[in-house]
Amino acid sequence: MAHFNLIRNPVTNWTTGSGVVLSEIQAFDQNLASVINGTDGGCWAPTSHLAMSGAGLQVTGPSVVTRGGTLQTNTIGTFVLADNDYPQLSPLHSGRSRTIQYSCADGKPINKVAWWARWSDAGMQSVAPVMDFSDGNGPAPARLWVRIRGHNGATLSGVTVNFRIGWPHTSLPSARPSARMVRVDSSGNLTPMTSIAAGGDANGYVSTPAVTTVSKWSGQQTIPIVCDQANALDLSQYSYYCEIVEESGLTSYPWSLVVKQPVKWAVTQNDAYFPLFNLTNTIDGSASQTDGDRVLVNANWQGGPGNQFVFTRNGIWTIHAGTWHRAGDLFQASQYTPGMIVPVQQGSLFGGTYWQASPKYPSWATGTPDDVHYWSTGTDTSTLDHPVNIVPSAAHWTGFWYQQTGSDGLTSATTEPKWPTDIGTSVADNTVTWKCMGTTDGPLQFIQRGSGDNDTQNGGLLTILRTGLNMFPHGNIFQSVTASFTGITQAGFA
Repeated sequence: MAHFNLIRNPVTNWTTGSGVVLSEIQAFDQNLASVINGTDGGCWAPTSHLAMSGAGLQVTGPSVVTRGGTLQTNTIGTFVLADNDYPQLSPLHSGRSRTIQYSCADGKPINKVAWWARWSDAGMQSVAPVMDFSDGNGPAPARLWVRIRGHNGATLSGVTVNFRIGWPHTSLPSARPSARMVRVDSSGNLTPMTSIAAGGDANGYVSTPAVTTVSKWSGQQTIPIVCDQANALDLSQYSYYCEIVEESGLTSYPWSLVVKQPVKWAVTQNDAYFPLFNLTNTIDGSASQTDGDRVLVNANWQGGPGNQFVFTRNGIWTIHAGTWHRAGDLFQASQYTPGMIVPVQQGSLFGGTYWQASPKYPSWATGTPDDVHYWSTGTDTSTLDHPVNIVPSAAHWTGFWYQQTGSDGLTSATTEPKWPTDIGTSVADNTVTWKCMGTTDGPLQFIQRGSGDNDTQNGGLLTILRTGLNMFPHGNIFQSVTASFTGITQAGFA
């Protein structure tokens, strides 16, 4: 490979043999004997080490400084590195402090489907600040763990969490983002590293400095954390993490995102409406359904005057040998949230996919009973459960459901009646009398968002958030954690 020499002249600037000034080399304001820059990059000195004066050395790019030796500073020197550079210290190193910046993009999300990796920011953005997994534990803020690596025996004096407000606020959150440093032993036991006297709460969490107006809750923000407990690094027994907790207190989508308990199957066929499948039907390539299996019904049939009958029987159902029933966690209006997520576990087409309720329908409520049927010509009510519940055909859709009154064993006419839309009003249909009972279910629509696990880089729901109609990251952008170490005496690093 071709190389060329750059010779420092005490009188002139750094030059090449052709006289071209390399102004960037002037930053190395030292009398170096020789510097080589070529196809391999880097620099070297023919003496035992490369000496620099001034405040110290700062490396901010993705650089490797460990090849061919170790790093050493004098008694007053310090050095700062970014992008997770971890140089090995010389045994003769006598500098007493050091700062390392850790990218939040390397953090571990604690909440499933909660974070989007923003490589342009070297950080992570939460899909929604608050996640509710319908597990009975209630809503919880999104959490992220970032591992802090350091030198054994050094003292971790403190960390600073650096983040940017990622979405315009119209009001202040009731709980601002917080973070804490913890020491974790091999059994998973946590020890907070910030006392109440140093600004932490009873569990070591530290919040951002207080703000009083919405206009100040924007741009770059920090969470400064003082570590005054268990802060002497013992890498033989412990690992060290910065736990970041998103803001909370704002309500409704996109600030709060509900993730339902998984369903086993998903069906999208139009005939999934009436009647619903029996246990013997094949669902997404499988006929191994069992009583009680949860199924996401997302048929796309629509019709009737003005297409009023749109997605009214979609939702989460439980399979039964006879009539299916709506699932217990999605059978009333209060259990529906725009933008909620439904994971699907099995199936040849939809196994491992995530589906999101479209906010096109901001509210939803059930109206019709589970055992409802279409009206059809010459329906013999003796073959159906009594009382018989029906909805009009698509061509005569009214948005109401009707129930047979009187005796069983009657037959509908060959022509569909003119359906009343006043609740409590009845209409004659050959020998059957139908009574208007109430409105039908509200419409529901689900959008398939992707497949895969919780991987934030390859595959999964999070890789396609930005292409969806409504599913975008709405939380804050956590960029980095800056840790300050003092009392560094050993070369070991882990």
